[in-house]
Amino acid sequence: IFDVPEKDRIKRNILRRELISLGYNQLQKSVWMGYFPLPADFIEFVEALRLQKSVHIFSVESPGTLRKVK
Repeated sequence: IFDVPEKDRIKRNILRRELISLGYNQLQKSVWMGYFPLPADFIEFVEALRLQKSVHIFSVESPGTLRKVK
């Protein structure tokens, strides 16, 4: 998930192209999903662009749907 400010539009577009090249798919505007962990050099890439405060990476252990919590 990322929220890159409009003033950094070029960096945002570069980030999108990199995610596509890694086989990730866009779920919503700034929400991307892949079936394998991002490589360490992607993290370095985000840091080189100085976007670490704008990018948040989540890991899901098992797919499923929401269920009511008792």
